[in-house]
Amino acid sequence: MKVDVETLSENMKKVRVEIPVDRIQQEFEKVYRELAQNAVIPGFRKGKIPRSMLKLRFGGDIEKQIGYELIEETLPDAMKKIEENIIGMPDLSEWSVEENRPFVYEAKFQIMPQLELKEYKNIEVPKQKIDIPEEQVQAGLERIRDNQATFEVVDDRAAENGDRIFGRITLKIDDEPLPGWTNRSLDIDLGKDTFFPGSGMEDQMIGAKTGQEHSFTVDIPEEYEWYKDVAGKTVTAVLKLDDIKTKVIPEINDDLAIDMGLETVDDLKKMVRDELEQKTSESVEQDFEQAMMTKICELNSVTVPDIMVENEAERIVDHYFQHQQSLTDDQKKQFAKSMTPMAEMTVKRRLVLDRIAALENLEVTEEDVNNAFREMAESADKDWEAIRAEWEQEDAVENLKRELARNKALEWLKENVVIIDPPPEKAPADNDTTPDANAAEASAEDIESEKE
Repeated sequence: MKVDVETLSENMKKVRVEIPVDRIQQEFEKVYRELAQNAVIPGFRKGKIPRSMLKLRFGGDIEKQIGYELIEETLPDAMKKIEENIIGMPDLSEWSVEENRPFVYEAKFQIMPQLELKEYKNIEVPKQKIDIPEEQVQAGLERIRDNQATFEVVDDRAAENGDRIFGRITLKIDDEPLPGWTNRSLDIDLGKDTFFPGSGMEDQMIGAKTGQEHSFTVDIPEEYEWYKDVAGKTVTAVLKLDDIKTKVIPEINDDLAIDMGLETVDDLKKMVRDELEQKTSESVEQDFEQAMMTKICELNSVTVPDIMVENEAERIVDHYFQHQQSLTDDQKKQFAKSMTPMAEMTVKRRLVLDRIAALENLEVTEEDVNNAFREMAESADKDWEAIRAEWEQEDAVENLKRELARNKALEWLKENVVIIDPPPEKAPADNDTTPDANAAEASAEDIESEKE
C-alpha cells in the first residue's frame, strides 16, 4: 500500500492511498469463490454458476463491498502518516474499484490547530476576595431552622397559611368529576403554591376544618399551562380534612446544635460560615479561571475550527438530554445551536491548556495516572486496578492523561498570573432597564457540565 500526504492548508491535509493490483485481484477472487458456493440464480445449479453470470448479476455490489472493506482496513494506517492530531471525520472523495487495476482513493482531514501563545505569563486577572457578611450566616441558620421544623396536630382551629393539611379532595367541572380527582388523597403545605400552581386553589383551602366538608370554586385562567384540562374553566372542589398540622420552628440555640450533631450554637454558626466560605470559594475560583482563560484568548486571538465547536455542542446536548428520548433531531440541533457560545469557550480552554502544558513541559507521570484511578476507586468503592483495566479496554487512558495535563496547566497558570482586585461594581441607575448579563450567563452555566 502506498500513502502520500499533501498539505492543503494550515488546518487541512489530504491522504492519497493506492492499493496494488495484486491485492485487488485477491479480493475479487475471494468474493467470487464465496458467491459461486452460496449464490442462488434460477436456471443454474448451486456451486455451478459461471463467473460471467455472477459478474453480470452482482458486479456492482461486489465492487462496492470490496471498496468499503479495503477503505475500512487501510484508512487507519494511512491516517498514522499524518503527524498532527486529526479532528472530525474524513471527507472521502468519490472512488471506484475495478479488476486488474490498482484501487486509489483520497481522504481529506481537518487538523488540530497549533496555537501560537505569546501572552499568557504574568497577565493581570481580577479575583474577588471572599467575604461572608453576618446576614448570610444568619440566613443560613434560618434555613437550618426551617429544615429542622416539626409539625404538630392542631384541632382547635381552622387551617391557616403555613399549615400542612391531610385529607381528601374531589374536583368537578360542570358537575362532572375531573378524571382521577374523585376522593383523592391530599398532603400539602399551604402557602407554597404546589397544588395546581398559580390557580389560587390553596388560598381557598384556608379556613377548612378537620372532619368537615369545605367547598369552594375557582375560575382557572385561559392561559393556565400546568393542567390543560382545567384551563379556562370553573372548578368546584370539595375538601374534607383528616388532620391539620402546624409548623413548629426550633430556636437557634445549643439544643438545635445538638440535633445537628454538634455541641454548641457557636459550633453551628461556625459550620454555617465554613460551608458558605467553601461554596463562595468555589464560585470565586470558577469566575477567576473563566476570567483568566478569557483574557488569554483575547490577548492571543484564539480561534477554533467550526467542526470542533459543533462536535462539542452536540456532546453537551447528548450529555444533558441523554434520557429525553422524545427529543426530535431538529430539537437537538436547535439546542446544540444555543450551546455554541459555551461549546466554543470549552474548546478554546482545552486547546489553550494543551498548548501551555506542551510549552511548559508539564508531563503526566504514571503515578499521576494511577493516583487519578485511586481517587475514582475511592469514590466508587472499587479496586483502582479494575477501573484502570476498564479504561484501557475502552482506549480512554490517553483521554485521562490529556485531562490531567490540562489540570496541571491550569494550576501552573494560577501561579503565574498577577491577581488584581476586580473593578468596583457600578450601581444601576433608577431608570436602567438593561438586562443583567450576569444573570443570563448564570442561566447558561446551570446547563453546563473523562471518558471523552
